[in-house]
Amino acid sequence: MARSIILDTDVGTDVDDAFAIAMAARTPALKLEAVTTVYGDVALRARMARKLLDLLDRPAIPVAMGTANPITSGKEVYWGGWEGDGFLSAEDESLALDPRNGVDLICDLLETASEPITLVAIGPLTNIATVLLQRPDLKPAIDEIICMAGAIVPGEEEWNVQCDPEAARIVFQSGLTIKLGTRFIVNQPRLTQVHRNRLAQSDDPAIKALVEMLDIFLGRKRRDSTPMYDPVTLSMAFTDEFIQTELMAVAVQLDDGVLRLDPLLSGEPNLYISTSVQAQTFVEALVQRLLD
Repeated sequence: MARSIILDTDVGTDVDDAFAIAMAARTPALKLEAVTTVYGDVALRARMARKLLDLLDRPAIPVAMGTANPITSGKEVYWGGWEGDGFLSAEDESLALDPRNGVDLICDLLETASEPITLVAIGPLTNIATVLLQRPDLKPAIDEIICMAGAIVPGEEEWNVQCDPEAARIVFQSGLTIKLGTRFIVNQPRLTQVHRNRLAQSDDPAIKALVEMLDIFLGRKRRDSTPMYDPVTLSMAFTDEFIQTELMAVAVQLDDGVLRLDPLLSGEPNLYISTSVQAQTFVEALVQRLLD
């Protein structure tokens, strides 16, 4: 039976979120219940997700705008400025989004689910933390939370966590099953020009849109490949073939607005931490999944 997931994303700033949405929609082992957007211009992000799902022929999957601003006091929102370029047009302003706030949509789906749902967070953790704060009674309806988040390297930080460190602290200390695709593991699978050229041969409108977004993003960043952080993190929702994890005892410490994860030599294990990845195998599987 397919595993029910809700995908929470900051699609638009980095192209890998769009690839993760497409992967979720095209993986038979997953039932994508909804997509919610987080951080910054959540309306634009939601229109991107809605349009991509429509191109993937998945119009019934609801998309809702989530929380724009971090829980963490004083944190400014970063905006790249290229979000939606080459993909959204003026007519997309009228795309039909779910009228509920993303947090409310997540809560409604958890409340009415016949089986626990997995939350997959590939952006800052503001929406997920808000759900836990507002509706702690819904914790039993959450199977696990899979996050592209964190770095288990002294002195290193990770973008999604540091965009809203207080939200990350709430999620990591929730007592739920938490699996982290950490920075120096999930940055290893890279989509290269070889992969891009294979995708570019497709006549599928959704694949054409992904390739165009990829080209624009790589041009902006002045590079010829990009990590697939979010898709490989998403893979933990349906297989352990690509990412291996270990249940560890980890101190979650928030000091002066910076959240750090420090492995402990003893103590109660509390977080599943990614330890290795089959990078090339995953990217090949991703491309093939998108083309199937």
